[in-house]
Amino acid sequence: MPATQIYAVVNKIASNIGYTGTNVIDASSFTKFASDTLSETPLKESVYSEMYDLIGKTVIAIDEAEEEDDRGIVVDAFEYGSILQKLSFALQSSESSSEWDIANPENPYEEVRKEGIIQKFFEQTIPTFSYKDVAYDTQLREAFKSPESLQGFLDALYIRMRNAYKIAKQGLSDAAVGGLMASIYSAATAVTPSANAARQVRHLLTEYNTNYSASLTDTTSLQNTNYLDFVRKVVTIDKMNLNKLNKLYNDGSVERRTSEADLKLDLSLELTASYAKFYGDTYNDNYVTLPKHNSVVNWGIATDPRKVKVSLDGGTSSVTIAKILGFMYDKDAVVATMDRSRFVSIYDSWNDRNVFKLTANRRYIADPSENGIIYLND
Repeated sequence: MPATQIYAVVNKIASNIGYTGTNVIDASSFTKFASDTLSETPLKESVYSEMYDLIGKTVIAIDEAEEEDDRGIVVDAFEYGSILQKLSFALQSSESSSEWDIANPENPYEEVRKEGIIQKFFEQTIPTFSYKDVAYDTQLREAFKSPESLQGFLDALYIRMRNAYKIAKQGLSDAAVGGLMASIYSAATAVTPSANAARQVRHLLTEYNTNYSASLTDTTSLQNTNYLDFVRKVVTIDKMNLNKLNKLYNDGSVERRTSEADLKLDLSLELTASYAKFYGDTYNDNYVTLPKHNSVVNWGIATDPRKVKVSLDGGTSSVTIAKILGFMYDKDAVVATMDRSRFVSIYDSWNDRNVFKLTANRRYIADPSENGIIYLND
């Protein structure tokens, strides 16, 4: 950040606190601003408050201007709100027309509303993102000794706050996808499984060993080229099936079609890394390339990358899904937002320090009536 930008930041702070001195245009005027404001407690509090508020707003503004996250799940509050209430329409059976039955005409005033209009409200929240920190008076005075010192202080503050915000956003994506997977998995493992359970939760290792009289394990399967090719074929065929209007790959409440443009495919990094080795040794890549996908380093548990654990009912119960190979789903099946961001800073004169906090609400929608298929390596 060049000195002119530091001066612009300081002048913005000066304007917001009603500073009547000259504009900061060089090192001399910068020093005078620091001397005029930091020597008086009320002005000093205002300077610190404005400075932190400016950093907090910059973090939020840059985040909103950036491209979407890897999965494309976290959206702005406006788009989230438009999806929050969804109307779905089930298909209706065709009927014969009375136009060809002159002896028995239909009475239009006796027609009744068709069933099949489905209205859903679904929203989940996870703990609010909150970044807190403290800066002591001595640190701030050192920062205002020169434009270069202030630049270093602001850069460090921004990077720390920004990284915390990005991690919280990634955690939101993990929680949202995990929530949808838990809903599908719970229906498949219930005492009375859903009719679509076998299609929505596929145990690929069992399928392969049964169909090909093999005895692969979770470890050996990911080193077996025949099995990896089997996984590719299954995913490719399922992708085509989701592109047909039906209700075989959701909770069965309404017909859905997931076009290629609306399809999301998350695959475990362990699978894609193993497949890359197999793919790299294959001649005709037109026939062996995996469908477009996002490689997932872990599903929320860094020490067990292919496992997800989702708390339910306020933490009184949970769903654990292990040996995950991938998850295929419609873009409308899960969406999240970080909104209602706010920044608070308070000068603690008792301890000569400034306490500040950046917070944002984290919410997500998980809709099991949209298409979704979980792939497990068991």
